[in-house]
Amino acid sequence: MSKRYRSFVSVYINIQLLSNELDLFFSYAVALRFSGLSITMPLKQAVIPYLTVVSEAVQYLQACNTIRFDKGKVLGCNTD
Repeated sequence: MSKRYRSFVSVYINIQLLSNELDLFFSYAVALRFSGLSITMPLKQAVIPYLTVVSEAVQYLQACNTIRFDKGKVLGCNTD
């Protein structure tokens, strides 16, 4: 394994949300410097307005299951 990944520390936790909780959650995610999120149903469509950059797959499918926070941007893609 590369040195880059050996020193990378991450935590993966399950956070259950309702769509009406997304505003508050995204403000916390940014403040707490989350690096990314995995999105499941029924929120795959509800998160799209929070994205600043969307992949072609998200545009086509109108669903996002992976979010990455990078340099002030919220990038969304779909890996399904």
